[in-house]
Amino acid sequence: MSKKEKNTLLSILIVGVVIVTIIFATFTRKPAISNNMLSENNSNNWDVSFNLLDSGSSITILEYASVEQDYLTFNPNSTIITLPHALLKAPGDKVIYKWNVKNKGDINAILTGKTDIKVGNIIWNSAETLDDISRKNLINDIEIKFTYADGTDIKIGDKLEKNNGTRELMVTIEYVRRDEPQVLPSHSVHFNNITAVLIYGQDYNN
Repeated sequence: MSKKEKNTLLSILIVGVVIVTIIFATFTRKPAISNNMLSENNSNNWDVSFNLLDSGSSITILEYASVEQDYLTFNPNSTIITLPHALLKAPGDKVIYKWNVKNKGDINAILTGKTDIKVGNIIWNSAETLDDISRKNLINDIEIKFTYADGTDIKIGDKLEKNNGTRELMVTIEYVRRDEPQVLPSHSVHFNNITAVLIYGQDYNN
């Protein structure tokens, strides 16, 4: 296979949790939490895409958290997935989303690049009365993780075998409960532009 042909066998999977909102005491607003996945396929034999779970629940809700709908919906073999809106009200709240990445092609794939989940910016209501230390503590209390469904890290070099090789992916958004007292915000706090990227290429060793 020529160098030019090798370069076409690439799937770029972009994860974007657009906005996460921590609700203030009246709990009157809902956040929008979504993931956008994009895959570019340039070979008839190269098919890395997203699919619903074969079995089990795609969304798990803990404590007082809630979601707009308790299941994921997208077309089979999709490259785009949007997570239902979620609401985090207090420490201990958690929402877990699960779906599959599957290699339906006849070429073995390997994870060649990735970026970890990162928050682009945080928007505070102008009337928020939390001091700087409390704001910093609140930010530290919000954990957003993108892992495999068993909780293990997604690592460069992870393989996705041809002919329906599958890995179950998971995004966990949690308002962590600490042992020490926690100060809650008096207004909604928005965590915006949260992104991560996975890049799959051909596994030339197999």
